[in-house]
Amino acid sequence: MIVTIPVYNDAQILAHSVGITNATLSHFGYNYLLVLADDGSTDATYQISRQLSCENPHLKYVRLAFNQGRGNILATAWRRFQGDVFLYFDSDLSTELKHIPEVVERILSGYDIVTGSRYLCRSKTTRPPLRRFVSLFYNFVVRALFRDTISDHQCGFKGLSKRAVEKLIPLCRDKRWFWDTEMVVLAKKLGYKVSEIPVEWREMKWTRTPIRRLVKDIYMLGKGLITLFIRVYLSREIFEKER
Repeated sequence: MIVTIPVYNDAQILAHSVGITNATLSHFGYNYLLVLADDGSTDATYQISRQLSCENPHLKYVRLAFNQGRGNILATAWRRFQGDVFLYFDSDLSTELKHIPEVVERILSGYDIVTGSRYLCRSKTTRPPLRRFVSLFYNFVVRALFRDTISDHQCGFKGLSKRAVEKLIPLCRDKRWFWDTEMVVLAKKLGYKVSEIPVEWREMKWTRTPIRRLVKDIYMLGKGLITLFIRVYLSREIFEKER
């Protein structure tokens, strides 16, 4: 199993997050490789990651020279390692790691993508009201545009099968945060098996909502939706590539 944590300027939390992750994976008894995928950090993330990888045989470190986006660093890391299950989650561990076994079991049972959801009826989510409202509205728009049933496309806690990594990920064009949505929408449209599970999730980085960041996110995600809509319904090039 390949477990990947995308990181960017996470020097302050990195050692703590790696320690918890290693302890959790060992507790579950998995045969795993933990990959720190550094998206061009400019703080001490590089030095800390190198030190941690020297101390831990289960840990590998992949780094891009400059910031290119979460989608790009994950795709880059996954091209370097082989596995039957690929799991990734946010470096701040905002999603409870106790959900890992359910994701792994579903991938091994035949699902191509298993995504955590902050908005299913059994989910437990703590985040600022404005960010929660914008996120719920965004997911409503995605469902309306692409006629899928996923309640939370952007949750940073997902598992993928080997087939999805090899066949689906190369079809994704977005390299940054919209990548999560693009991957799930394309998977549904192309007939991949997608499952959604409720998770316990707590906002860690944004206990308050910076309006400038929120506006930037809305612009970026809106632009991504327009581009993806054109690919899916007008150009249809993804269906030609899949065939």
